[in-house]
Amino acid sequence: MLEQFMFQTKRRVVEDHQAAQTARKADRTDLRTDELEQRIEKLTVASMALFSLLKDHHGVTEDQFLERVKEIDLLDGVLDGKLEQMTPVSKCPSCKRIMSRRHQHCLYCGEAGLTEETYQAFR
Repeated sequence: MLEQFMFQTKRRVVEDHQAAQTARKADRTDLRTDELEQRIEKLTVASMALFSLLKDHHGVTEDQFLERVKEIDLLDGVLDGKLEQMTPVSKCPSCKRIMSRRHQHCLYCGEAGLTEETYQAFR
């Protein structure tokens, strides 16, 4: 009788722990979903602003804009509406050695060189 009570108590503790873990995971998933939705909204606004500027100031047509979107989509070799994360190699403007993306200055000569690309602000 006591063993059965102990077994049931332990099982309830394990089930409660698993339920708490599941709830925490759901909370993290909800938070990540919210972050991604905000990112999509920012990118949508930026895209609309970009096209508006191009159209108003440079006469770019919607067909031209969509063709450029297609060209950029194909940079990774696949027309799928996505652009795989590509990390272009940068060379130091001073000593021409390869620069690390993790540093703001060349590790060899100290030259400041890496600046964040405009599009990376929306990543």
